[in-house]
Amino acid sequence: MVDVVMLQTRRMNIKDIIKSEIKGTIDKIQQTIGAPKSSPNLSHNKKTITAFLKSPINPRELYRAIKGIGDLATRPVKSEAARIADQGWYFLLGHIALTRFKSVKRVNPTPTDDLDIAASFFRQDLEHGIEKWETWYRLAQVYDAKIEDDLLWTADKINNHRQELATLQRNAIHAYAMAAAVAVRTADDDYETVQKISEMYAEFATRLYASSREPLTM
Repeated sequence: MVDVVMLQTRRMNIKDIIKSEIKGTIDKIQQTIGAPKSSPNLSHNKKTITAFLKSPINPRELYRAIKGIGDLATRPVKSEAARIADQGWYFLLGHIALTRFKSVKRVNPTPTDDLDIAASFFRQDLEHGIEKWETWYRLAQVYDAKIEDDLLWTADKINNHRQELATLQRNAIHAYAMAAAVAVRTADDDYETVQKISEMYAEFATRLYASSREPLTM
């Protein structure tokens, strides 16, 4: 069923998927699949990615990333979950949750549950294989959106919880860097892909600039 659904969704815009009947089918399939079963290699990959995202920013590594150099010591995962991850299933679920959050016009603070859901699915996708530049890119967008939400409504995070903001910024910058490195190595030259990568570089630069200026000042 995953193969059939993925064939259909590849023909659709992500915003149309959210509004279509196929969204209900996707939800039912995921309820049946459930969370991936843990394994030593999967646990290792999860810890490796978490440590990487939280690690200090090294400018030299950022320069290396935009030249296509950057990797993590992950291990291969062989399971049914790995097969559906290769099909793009977890990426699709994460992209739906991220798009759903972005599509809501907010005039007051609202829960960011969709961002947490999106991050969880993107992370699951990467835990089964890190050579996926767009998954890294969308994960970076999730952290960017969380930073924006923290700064938009109140100064509390700036005044009292700067460490939480610092962690989110590290997460976003590292995710953008891996997206750039993997894209240089693996992305095709299709027009749509080139457009996405162009947007990714612009957002990566914006994050670096915003993080190095007031009020964040890295």
